[in-house]
Amino acid sequence: MAIKTDMSKAYDRVEWNFLEAMMRKMGFREKWIHWIMRCVGSVSYSVLINGNPTGQITPSRGLRQEDPLSPYLFILCIEVLIANIRTAENLGQITGLIVAQASPPISHLLFADDSLFFCKAVPEQCNSLLNALNTYGSGSGQRINFEKSAITFGKKVPHENMENLQNILGITTESGNGKYLGIPELLQGSKTQAFAYVQNNLHKKVNGWTAKYLSRAGKEVMIKSVAAAIPTSQCRAISSLKDYKFTSFQTPKASRPSYGWRSMMAAKDLVTKGLRRTRNREDTLVWQDLWLPDETARPPTITHDYDPNLRVSDLIDPVEKEWDNSKLRSLLHPNDIPLVRSLNLKRNPGRDGYCWNLTTSGKYSVKSGYMLILSGAISVNERLFKRHIGNDPSCPRCGCAEETINHTIFTYPPAMQCWALSTIPSVLGVFPSENLYTNMDYLLSRSNTGGTMEELTRVFPWIIWYIWKARNEKLFNGREFSPMDTIDLAIRECNAWFLANEVIDPGESTMEPRTPIEVPTFICRVDGSWKNDETTSGVGWILQLQDGSIDILGLQGCHRQISPLHTELKSLIWALKCLLRFQRYCNYFVTDSQELVKMIATQRTGRPLQLNLTSLKLYGRPTKMDKWSTRADPVTPKQTSW
Repeated sequence: MAIKTDMSKAYDRVEWNFLEAMMRKMGFREKWIHWIMRCVGSVSYSVLINGNPTGQITPSRGLRQEDPLSPYLFILCIEVLIANIRTAENLGQITGLIVAQASPPISHLLFADDSLFFCKAVPEQCNSLLNALNTYGSGSGQRINFEKSAITFGKKVPHENMENLQNILGITTESGNGKYLGIPELLQGSKTQAFAYVQNNLHKKVNGWTAKYLSRAGKEVMIKSVAAAIPTSQCRAISSLKDYKFTSFQTPKASRPSYGWRSMMAAKDLVTKGLRRTRNREDTLVWQDLWLPDETARPPTITHDYDPNLRVSDLIDPVEKEWDNSKLRSLLHPNDIPLVRSLNLKRNPGRDGYCWNLTTSGKYSVKSGYMLILSGAISVNERLFKRHIGNDPSCPRCGCAEETINHTIFTYPPAMQCWALSTIPSVLGVFPSENLYTNMDYLLSRSNTGGTMEELTRVFPWIIWYIWKARNEKLFNGREFSPMDTIDLAIRECNAWFLANEVIDPGESTMEPRTPIEVPTFICRVDGSWKNDETTSGVGWILQLQDGSIDILGLQGCHRQISPLHTELKSLIWALKCLLRFQRYCNYFVTDSQELVKMIATQRTGRPLQLNLTSLKLYGRPTKMDKWSTRADPVTPKQTSW
């Protein structure tokens, strides 16, 4: 049961001698106590008779209501009540409310003079609580207003017990519809309806007749001032209602959106192109939502009459928690079945979510994001014309019919000269080409290969940037930059950036000699086979002894996984499972997938691979792992600790 008490004239009834004794008991210095009591006791009152102050009344108790010091002094006094409640708790006379299995019991919630107490609905605990309140009241001067106090009983308390407990406490009012600190005491059913009064009150204040004569800026100031007056607790409750369904991308259209909101909504359609539904698919519709892990996330191909309300969870065997092959063959196109089987299922239920379909890990990456939006991110004339901002899509420098992004950066004659003068190899018909994505893929793929090729192509971001700046200087300032000047500037800026980020090696002479690496007893090599045009994948592992001889091995075929990374991770999980079954202890694993090593080391991945990582933890994560060479000769892998 919960008891909400109302202290009658709480501030006016505080006894000064009680406050002074309380501060002395808490260890305040006498000089400090003297200062505080001078502030409290300096008040005096006069009575107005016919408009003239008459007499002088010197009180002996009470705290001034508007004094900023008064709430702190009242909190010091309330510490006596808290001590009484805790003493009763320690003696087992009061049992607080337990909100969770591992949480401590809560017997009281106090905020200044607003008090809320919790105990079991039994006469003994009610008497103990009442004794604690009376003891505090006799010393501090506080008195409970029983008419304004209320009780809230639990659902399992019998009706006859309720009347007995009300008689013991002297509180006859049953609550539940009131408020504590501005929040409803009981939240049942829809939270949107429970807090609808806050929105209604705000709407009434903002849309009153006085607001009709305000300008747009004046209304904005008024809304901020009214919203600032709402208690913080209510604001947090309102924010938890999730009026804007960002997870489902269903947002209401504002009549006068801000610039930031317009920018977010402008990117909405673009972002949704890279999203795919994940998890157990309880809320995912088979024929409408984008959930198949194809190059572009899509629903299955419709080949016959279908149920529009069919959900992906209906395609899963509820007992085995696996895909129901009979339903897949009867409902889906044969080409879509391998894509469905490549999706891993989570055995524990959970809400559906989204992942980024353009990366194997399911997490957004800068590279994939730029590849998705690059076709419309730069304000060239062709893009401005399509946005109805400009009236001429042609190139103002060479007269080409359309000034596209690819034309500006790659195929405009001076731009082509820049690329020819750079250190990046040009391939006839491949780079530069008429396709923007082909050009960007050529640059990005060669900038991460390592060695000489990476050194040659690392300058390309600076070349793109200064080609774009040269174009703007020509159009807006009338200044010409030759291709040679552009390339020289890009190379200088690139070298300066890498020089500033270079880590200085203190030298080998100052380093202590490294101790030889101890070769482990067992080395487990794992690998996976994945082809984009195949319907199956393969996984395997080999457990080798210290001398290189093979102890045991395993090979297995499986349904085609979403990506090579999924296949590599599946092979590692299967190897751990088999080693556990054969009672082999191996803490050193090697793989040819650097991406797998990095993902397991950081434990950072998206939703699709998160299910596999959960399975990896069940069988024990390897303690050492590294990328290994695929050459035929034996290779001693470099040891890496996790």
